[in-house]
Amino acid sequence: MKRDPFDIWLDQARAAPLGGGWRVGASVVLSLVGALVSQMVLTVALLLAAGAGPEGFDQFSSFTSTTILLLSFAGIWIGVFALRFWLHGLTPATIWGWSRRFEARPFWGGVLCALAGRVVFIPLMLGYLALSGNLAMMQAAEAAVADSARSGPPDGFLWMAILLFPLTILQSGAEEMLFRGHMTQILAARWRGAVWLWAGLPLLLFSGLHVTSVTPDMGLSLMSVQILFAAGMGVMTLAMTRAEGGISGAVGFHAMNNYIVFLLLFMEGGEVSPEAALSSSGLEPLELLTTMALYVGACLWVFTTPRLPFGRWIGLRP
Repeated sequence: MKRDPFDIWLDQARAAPLGGGWRVGASVVLSLVGALVSQMVLTVALLLAAGAGPEGFDQFSSFTSTTILLLSFAGIWIGVFALRFWLHGLTPATIWGWSRRFEARPFWGGVLCALAGRVVFIPLMLGYLALSGNLAMMQAAEAAVADSARSGPPDGFLWMAILLFPLTILQSGAEEMLFRGHMTQILAARWRGAVWLWAGLPLLLFSGLHVTSVTPDMGLSLMSVQILFAAGMGVMTLAMTRAEGGISGAVGFHAMNNYIVFLLLFMEGGEVSPEAALSSSGLEPLELLTTMALYVGACLWVFTTPRLPFGRWIGLRP
């Protein structure tokens, strides 16, 4: 009988000196702190290298500041790899999955899941907007975007479109490696039966961490939408990690989702921020949350339907 790839992945961690429960718990906390500190240090180093003054990101164009921000996620890679080796003797290869390498087919399966989920989501969104009486508002917003597009894309858009995808892989890979890779693996290896712990705690931390990406101008309602949407995306990537026994598919899905969002925001005027992403539609928070739930549901359907190959590429059994 073929073993579950997820359990094979967990065996790689079980073979290492995980230590007692206190040490695993400390590893979760230290990995989060170490990742954030490493990212902060690298961010400062990149800003200084770019000639930034006290204003930091504010003195750069949206293209340059976004590039610096995404590059800073390399600090998370460094911090997590160093901590795993220091505490548990786990090499970088053990974080990718049961095969000990980054898998191309699950990665592209995740990419295509995000793309197909968008396609399925569009008629669902239009139907909901029509029923809720917001279709005219969305059509007006789309007309404004079309008028802006006729004046030409923002400066640097072509280079951003080319460079953005590898940068989103760096950024999304860092988040998936920390939360679904490191945290989920060591928690499940130590407490395999406690699904609420190894699935719930990383998801809670991942969602809560998105509080740091909101701006002071965002109200509590938009902040809640941001956190709940992050939780929904975390559920998707957790399901992919569980099915594959690794994070390659989750990285592909996460990266393509972020890539599409960044591109749309750049096309609408070049501002990339959580506030811009949430408020550009003009919808109220509850309606915005409903459309986001429809998107997550569309992606989940694409991932789990047996008539489509993407879930099987990631590891879902037919």
